[in-house]
Amino acid sequence: MAYVFGLLIGALLVKDTVPLGDNMILRGISEGLALVAGSVWLLRQGQGAIDRKYVLLPAYLVILFLTMFVTREPLHVALQVISLTAVIVFFVAYVESQSTSQEVTSQGLLTTGFRLATYMLAMVCLVSLLLLKFNHDWAYDHTIEGIYWDGIPRFKGLFGKPGSMAAAAGILLGLCLFGKVHLFWRIMGVFVSLGCLYLTFSRSFWAAAVLASSITAIVYTTRKRVLFLTALLVLMLAPILMTAVDVKVSSETQARLLRTDSLANLSGRTTLWTASLERFWDRPLLGYGFTLGHQAFDNQQSRKSSGDSFDATEAFSNKSFALHNGYIQALLDSGALGATLYIGIMGLGLWRVLFNDTGRKHGAVMYSLIFLGIGNGGETVITTAATFFSVFYWYVVIIALSLGRQATRVTVDDPVPLQPLPQPVTARYPLVSYRERRLSHLSQEVIRNVINQFTYVGAWIKRNQVVAVHEVPVKVNLGSGLSVAPGWINLDGSLNAFVSRWPKVLLKRLYAYSDCRQWYSSDQYLRSLKSHRFVCHRLERGSLEMCAHSIGDDSCDE
Repeated sequence: MAYVFGLLIGALLVKDTVPLGDNMILRGISEGLALVAGSVWLLRQGQGAIDRKYVLLPAYLVILFLTMFVTREPLHVALQVISLTAVIVFFVAYVESQSTSQEVTSQGLLTTGFRLATYMLAMVCLVSLLLLKFNHDWAYDHTIEGIYWDGIPRFKGLFGKPGSMAAAAGILLGLCLFGKVHLFWRIMGVFVSLGCLYLTFSRSFWAAAVLASSITAIVYTTRKRVLFLTALLVLMLAPILMTAVDVKVSSETQARLLRTDSLANLSGRTTLWTASLERFWDRPLLGYGFTLGHQAFDNQQSRKSSGDSFDATEAFSNKSFALHNGYIQALLDSGALGATLYIGIMGLGLWRVLFNDTGRKHGAVMYSLIFLGIGNGGETVITTAATFFSVFYWYVVIIALSLGRQATRVTVDDPVPLQPLPQPVTARYPLVSYRERRLSHLSQEVIRNVINQFTYVGAWIKRNQVVAVHEVPVKVNLGSGLSVAPGWINLDGSLNAFVSRWPKVLLKRLYAYSDCRQWYSSDQYLRSLKSHRFVCHRLERGSLEMCAHSIGDDSCDE
């Protein structure tokens, strides 16, 4: 799966940056392989992966498919929907396969994918900066698709548009700040990304990078007081330092940096958006077809807005023309139904990573969601699977959606040999001592056979995230006159009351068998056990370090 992932994002980056003729070949091959790989994995191993946490994705794809019946180019829409479906299917399979892989347990969720993206983006941004030395004119863009131009050339690097360069540089900045990469790549990536982002003069992505970095740092930085004081100190010292060294910024330089001549209408975008919203009401439900929003202006009724030099009909006659706003693009492409699901997926992904990432290990995911979500308001970056940054967004939003606390079945492989429990060295309560003596008559082999009867046992926790298994029927016959009545185990932090009748040592062994990392008791868990509490500090396969004692007893068996 990792090889297919690398091929997919690598092929899209090459397609976006290198003129190789028909760029649909690379896109078709890479996304076709992704569709095959994702489908095969889901059919063979991922039957439980598609559950309610991904429910908005198939609903959105269905709406996009329905737009095929309201457009003049149904084949084009069908191909675009299949392309996006291939990417979504593969990323769901990739995320689910990585979440159950032992190789990335210590690295955090899907570090491998982020590292591949970091390396590729760093090289693209570095080569883009080197292009300034060898071909200055090629590195800059002097026209902007027929919209009102403010006369300032903008850096586009290896990409075709400055907005694409800014999106790629902003993604790289977040991966280097909040991802897990080597220090060398982190430092180099920050410098080259900031250089590229600055030269693009893209105000939308400047604001997106600042807000995304600030919000992610506040949420994911443990020392928030140090962060706040550092930011406050920089804000106070910056004007003092500029005054001390007598830094003077001319009005011409200020106008060039901020592009003040185009602030009134955002380089013609406001006129474009107004005209687009007027056309939206002609087809409010399903729009004009996925990726074909320009058809809203194909008829002869389009007109120039009064007092403005923007001609919507002329601009939209080019199919490559974008609305420079992904949300308005979604309204025209798929109507209110598609746009609602489109925004719903984005909002739900941000909600999941904000409230379900309790271990605070997905800073790169949150940054990317915020950065691309804000940048999508000034440039269409989240759309079909045609560009790297659009595909990358679908990748991170699927990671965010996967953080939902849905049930995931845990499979038992080979029996795990159990180590004998240490004898208590402190005085035990009579009830506890009785259960320990009673269970001690059972041989190690009997206990091992008992544990192997459990298909799903224990709280399976990886990377500080509980993978819950709800309502698992369990019936155990211990032999030697000991038995446990059938019942249900709720492994979301609580157990039903019948579990309190189980011998304490058996409970310890059951949790020792669970393939988990950390387990913390909850109030509901304590209430269900009534007379005992079990706090597992660390659980590994075949070993156990655990406190198991009665309420009020401070002793601990290790």
